[in-house]
Amino acid sequence: MGSKSYPTVSDEYLAAVGKAKRKLRGLIAEKNCAPLMLRLAWHSAGTFDVSSRTGGPFGTMKNPGEQSHAANAGLDIAVRLLDPIKDQLPILSYADFYQLAGVVAVEVTGGPEVPFHPGRQDKPEPPPEGRLPDATQGSDHLRQVFSAQMGLSDKDIVALSGGHTLVASHSLFPCMLKNENQNLLSINSELVSGEKEGLLQLPSDKALMADPAFRPLVEKYAADEDAFFADYAEAHLKLSELGHVEPTYQPSIDVLELHISNELNGCPGAYSEAAAKKAYPSCHTVPCEYFETAFQAVENWVADRAVLPLENSLGGSIHRNYDLLLRHRLHIVGEVRLAVRHCLLANRGVKIQNLRSAMSHPQALAQCEQTLTKLGIEHREAVDDTAGAAKLIAEQKLQDTGAVASSLAAQLYGLDILAENIQDDTDNVTRFMMLAREPIIPRTDKPFKTSIVFSLEEGPGQLFKALAVFALRKINLTKMESRPHKKKPLRIADDNCSAPLKHFDYLFYVDLEASMADPNAQNALANLKEFATFLRVLGSYPTDVSEA
Repeated sequence: MGSKSYPTVSDEYLAAVGKAKRKLRGLIAEKNCAPLMLRLAWHSAGTFDVSSRTGGPFGTMKNPGEQSHAANAGLDIAVRLLDPIKDQLPILSYADFYQLAGVVAVEVTGGPEVPFHPGRQDKPEPPPEGRLPDATQGSDHLRQVFSAQMGLSDKDIVALSGGHTLVASHSLFPCMLKNENQNLLSINSELVSGEKEGLLQLPSDKALMADPAFRPLVEKYAADEDAFFADYAEAHLKLSELGHVEPTYQPSIDVLELHISNELNGCPGAYSEAAAKKAYPSCHTVPCEYFETAFQAVENWVADRAVLPLENSLGGSIHRNYDLLLRHRLHIVGEVRLAVRHCLLANRGVKIQNLRSAMSHPQALAQCEQTLTKLGIEHREAVDDTAGAAKLIAEQKLQDTGAVASSLAAQLYGLDILAENIQDDTDNVTRFMMLAREPIIPRTDKPFKTSIVFSLEEGPGQLFKALAVFALRKINLTKMESRPHKKKPLRIADDNCSAPLKHFDYLFYVDLEASMADPNAQNALANLKEFATFLRVLGSYPTDVSEA
C-alpha cells in the first residue's frame, strides 16, 4: 500500500489547526451540530471526480452557488455557524477548516480517531451539480458515484453508509444516541434485520442489505463495533483526502516470513525493520502504511505477525498502539528491545549549516530535540516513520531539510550522514511487540511476561486493591500505563457536592513478570476478575533478555 507525501505547513499554521480544533469542539458540543458538520465535510469532499481530477475537499462549499445545490440543502447553516471561528483564523484554508470540522465531529461524538493532515489549498470554482450520491437510488448508483467517480471501495461505501445511517438517526456514534440503552451494535443489528424501519427508509440503505457484496460487510459491522470503527476511520480519511495528495512511497509495516508472513511499521531502513530482523533473522519485510494497517493485515491473513513499537526509553509510550491493542483481537506473542542510534541525514553536498528543518517520526524528533536545537536546526516536520523521511528527502532532493533516521536508511536512499548518535541520551532503547492471530502456549522453564488491561469501579482504594493481588503473590509489575476509556470517556460521581462531578474512566495496561502457565499468576488474575469491571489478557510471551 502506498503512503502519501503531505504538504509541509508552517508552525504558525499548525498552531492555528490546534486552536481551530479547540473552538470546534466547543461549538459542536454547544450547538449539538455534529451531524451537520460531518455532512458538510462529506459533501465538500464527495464531489471529487477521479478521471478529471476536479471537485473534492477544497473549500468551495463557502460559495453560495454550491450551497444552493439540491443535495446541499441546509449546509448554509453549517457555513454560517463556522464563519465566526474561521474569521479568527484567516491563515487556515477553507478546505482544511471544513474537513477538520468533520474530523472533530466524529471525535466529539465518541467515534474513532480519524487522522487529519493539513495543507489543502482552496479552489475558486465549485464543481458542477449532480456529483453527490442520490439516496433514492440503489447499489449500482452507489458504486457509480463512490467507486467509478471517487475511486473508493465497497468497504468504504458500506462504512460511510453506516455513518450516514447514524446521521439519519441524528446520532453519529454511541454517546450521541438519544436512548441511553441503545448502542451502535443494536442500531446495526436492526439495520441487518430490518426490524427498525425508521433506519431503512432510504433505498440506498436497503440496497446495502440486498447487494451480495455489501451485505456481508453490513453483517460484519453489526457484529463488531471495533471493526466498524476501524473501517469507518479509514474510509473517512480517504474521502477527506480525495485529490489532496497522491501515494508516493511506502513507509512500511514490515512483513516477516518464517513459514509465516509478519508485519511491522517502517519503510525499508526503519528501526522496525531492524527489530523484525532481530526477532526473526530469516524474515522478509513488506511495507504497509499505518500502525492500524499492520493490525488489519494480520487479522485478514495477509500476514502472520506484526512487529510494532510500544515504548521508548526517552520518548515514552506509543499511545496509539496501546489503543489499537484494545480495538483489535490480536495477541502479543513476543517482545524485542532495540538500541536506537539516530543519525542526521541529508542529500549529497548539503551541510549542517544549510539545514532549517528536521523531518522524522514524532518520537525520533522528540528523542533528538536538544541536539537538533544545538545544531541550529529550528523547525521540525513530523512524518509516519524515520526511513520514510529519508526516502522523501532523497526523492524530492530537499536542500534545507535533514532526516533523523538510521545509518541503514542513509545507505538505502543515497544520503550523507552529517552527524551520528544525535539522540539526547545514549541509553535510547525502543521496545517492540510481536502480534499474531493466536496466542502462544506459555511456559515456566524460561522468563515470561504477561500483558493485561483492566478497568475498575470508581472509589477509594480500588487501584490499591487491584495492585495488591499481585503484591500479595510476590508478582513483580514491570510497567503500568493508564489510558482514558474511549467508549466510556466520563463517569458521573456524586461526591456530596452541589453538582455531580465528572471523572475520566480509565483503562490500566499492566505488564507482569509472570507466565500464564504459572498457577500463581492464574490465581492473581482470578482474584482481579472478581472485582474488575473489565479484564483482558493481551498476551503471555517470552521476555527479551538479550542485549538491546
